[in-house]
Amino acid sequence: MVFGVELAVHDFGFVDPIDSQALWHALVEEVEGPTLTFMRPNSAYVSLGMHRHVREIDEAVIRMRGLPVLRRYVGGGPVYLDQNQLFFQVYLPKSMAVGPHALLLTRLLSPAVSAFRAIGVDAILDEHGEISVGRRKLCGHGAGEIGSGVVVVGNCIENFDATEAAGILNEPKLVKECAARLMARYVGPPEPMKAGETFTEAAVEAYCDLFGATTVVGIPARAYEGRLAEVRAGLTDPAFVAGNDLGLTPPDRLEVIKVRAGVLLLVGKGKDWLAIAIITFGELEELTVACATCDLVGKEAVDFLATGDEVGGAFLRRLSGLTGV
Repeated sequence: MVFGVELAVHDFGFVDPIDSQALWHALVEEVEGPTLTFMRPNSAYVSLGMHRHVREIDEAVIRMRGLPVLRRYVGGGPVYLDQNQLFFQVYLPKSMAVGPHALLLTRLLSPAVSAFRAIGVDAILDEHGEISVGRRKLCGHGAGEIGSGVVVVGNCIENFDATEAAGILNEPKLVKECAARLMARYVGPPEPMKAGETFTEAAVEAYCDLFGATTVVGIPARAYEGRLAEVRAGLTDPAFVAGNDLGLTPPDRLEVIKVRAGVLLLVGKGKDWLAIAIITFGELEELTVACATCDLVGKEAVDFLATGDEVGGAFLRRLSGLTGV
């Protein structure tokens, strides 16, 4: 992917939560060539993917913590975002974004791996398409076509509060505890780190190499200010945040919670029981069933679900599909 063009770059620094979403939503439709931006939210908030139902988040907990909720125009589940995450965005006009989606995404994320290595993290783009070290995800990402542009968004996770992140999920306490345990194992660096200028400078160099850019130019405010107010209003519109006009399906009694690619929680909610399966990279790690009179694990849990109601049968079929057993 070599264009021999300028790379437009801007570091917005700390921004309000709304602008950590609105700025790149405004820019993506205006870019005329390869563009790279950085920003960091100045406080924590919750971001909900375009096609996800608001019932997936615990609104009572979120209100208690005073966290804003923003719906984004790209996909993915509900995520907790804060000052310990450095956001970066890579933009292209659609005319330059050629090739299969998966290959394009790999190409546009690979320079970020070089930036992680520059700050001393032995990062790779793993077989699941995640930037990781060992089995730990270092960077969440999403991608989408918005108007005339294509954008890949990522976040360099410097430190991760698994309890806070799991707490925003609209799930029973036991599920939140399992999610927090898995997030602590599989999300964020092994030890807190600081990205800072070393990361951004290395990222600029690596993206220049990708695009064949020999010149780095700034991004004039006029490139995004014209649409920024409109985008802010759209993203904060209560009807849009609630998903009133999106035709979304609320969570079912059978759900899959993705902790990172390859690490899943399968949750089944019967009339008087709760089943949780922990699946790590295609293997069943743990299966439990909790009810008023019992706590079952392993084969006993399977037998209970097999002789229970239709939700139990559906849970086992989904579990088989996810693990191949």
